[in-house]
Amino acid sequence: MATKAPVEDEDAIPQEEAAFDDDVEKLVNRRSATREAGLYNICLTLLTRCCSDFLESRAETVVDQVCSLIRTSSERGSWETAAHGAKALSYLAITMGRNQTAYAILSKALVDLSNAHHVPDPTAAAALSSLATSCFFTSTEPHDTVEVMRLLESHFSRTSPAAVSTLPADDDETEITPTTDSDDITDDESTSTHRTTTSRTHSTSSDSEEEEDTDDSAEGTFHARSSHCHSGSRSTCSAVSGWSLLLTSLSLSMIPRIISENSEALLTLLEHPDVDVRIQTGHAFALLFSLLRDSTDESEPFDINDCNDFFDTASFMATVEALCDAQPLPSGLRFSKRDKNKQAPMFRQICRFIQEGIEPTEKMTIKFHPLVFTGWPQVTQLSTLRETLTTGFALHMEKNTILHQLFDLRLDPHKSREKLSHVEKRRFKSGNSERAKARTQKRNIDRDVCVAKKHYQDDSHI
Repeated sequence: MATKAPVEDEDAIPQEEAAFDDDVEKLVNRRSATREAGLYNICLTLLTRCCSDFLESRAETVVDQVCSLIRTSSERGSWETAAHGAKALSYLAITMGRNQTAYAILSKALVDLSNAHHVPDPTAAAALSSLATSCFFTSTEPHDTVEVMRLLESHFSRTSPAAVSTLPADDDETEITPTTDSDDITDDESTSTHRTTTSRTHSTSSDSEEEEDTDDSAEGTFHARSSHCHSGSRSTCSAVSGWSLLLTSLSLSMIPRIISENSEALLTLLEHPDVDVRIQTGHAFALLFSLLRDSTDESEPFDINDCNDFFDTASFMATVEALCDAQPLPSGLRFSKRDKNKQAPMFRQICRFIQEGIEPTEKMTIKFHPLVFTGWPQVTQLSTLRETLTTGFALHMEKNTILHQLFDLRLDPHKSREKLSHVEKRRFKSGNSERAKARTQKRNIDRDVCVAKKHYQDDSHI
């Protein structure tokens, strides 16, 4: 069978690098239209090409320029441009991989954007999603993951009476600030600051409190501002989704404590009016159950009764079964037909995992290689990548070595589609082939059987 090796245009690579550098320089142009055009071209390049080779030498510069554009846009109220900048940081993080210097720059900008005054819900959602994705791919410090998860918990815990979680740090004197400008803050001091911020969230906001929040943000600590900021469903959905992604990178020994501290908030979100929030919360619960099983004994199936010490499992199962069967929730919340059809597959999958121990599986073909992804952690990571990269998902799965390491993929870059010869096409695909004749005969027999059954049923009613 004939195969054709791919041909690469080596002369086009320097031209694309020069064009990318020009787009980066446009980000600091005085005209807003030029800045937006440069940002659009950068996003398009990152989605249509795997730029990890020439991005390696200029990663910090590109990240700094995009963060500068985000700050300028948020100060001028150009929230849509700021949201696009946050998405560009996600693409950069997936492309460049581990880079603690770049993460220190982008995390500060994204935290400030998510805490900005009067930030719209879509922009806050983009900032939170980008922060979680960037932390997952670029950060090399475990305490960064802990701090971002605290921030995300503070966002999705607002709709419930549950207190914001205080995840344990690696040691008692871990530095948790994303930048090195401020002094080291101990874990105990961070916890007290986090609780103070939470109390502000549940109280009436005032001018003095807003000034305190601004000062805290300037110091670089991860916290959420008062309740006037982005309490919408899209930011809540992004917070739960990003929190689930970071959950897959944590040590299994932390899972019981995480379930204990966040189960009440997640149970409340299962009855959220927005269907996407309910789906993401159900996905988070299933991921927690899977990790909890892995932390104890993988050979035994998951038992929901093991979680009785953390939350009311009977109430949880009643809610999940109602969502699975499209019935009104115990709280009285009813759903539209569209929401029922959208949420039912996810909660049926959760029920199968809880009752039968069946984990989800996703199949796809990349570069003519059939791939199978099994388990809630892999499905969570795959879903986040698909939602983030959109049209560039297939390209990055094929060429991005960072994703190959993440999923342990071994793809042959020179493999191409096998083509049938002229004789083989006539033998297997022609309408006169033996396979086609056998298929036609089977269909005729099935058709005659159906007609006979129909006549028999009609005659029996006479």
